[in-house]
Amino acid sequence: MIKQLTSIVARAFIFITCALGFGGFVSGAPSANVLSVQDAPPRVSDAMTARQGIVTLRQAMLEEIAQSHRSGRAGLTELSQAKIKLAEARLHLAEAQEKRDEVQRELRTILAVHQDTLNTLKHRRVRGRVSQHELHEARIAVLEAEIRLTRHSQVTA
Repeated sequence: MIKQLTSIVARAFIFITCALGFGGFVSGAPSANVLSVQDAPPRVSDAMTARQGIVTLRQAMLEEIAQSHRSGRAGLTELSQAKIKLAEARLHLAEAQEKRDEVQRELRTILAVHQDTLNTLKHRRVRGRVSQHELHEARIAVLEAEIRLTRHSQVTA
């Protein structure tokens, strides 16, 4: 499983690197040409390709962390952060594609993950396994996610 994920991540990295033309060793261009390419603003299709590559990598990373969580090697925080990072990557892609419904869905996903994390931490707090500070941070994350969702809803209304 880990070998497959590593292979997926490596292929996605190569794909993104080739698509963006970073590094003369990949594109075969001399380093002076690479600098001029990097100074130019990225084309829309290149940016979309990069965003899609990020989503692919975040999905692979989430699957790896979920497996580690199931086996007890990764904690709830790592799993929650991986879910949020994937949702954020999908959110950025949806924003770039101007897909407002998908943006709304990803904002709701982010809020739901934060709420689940907060609920789990509340249960752990009762048993004395979580500090008050961690609980406050989780509550703040929920409130910030609610603000983002509300702002987006107001803009699209």
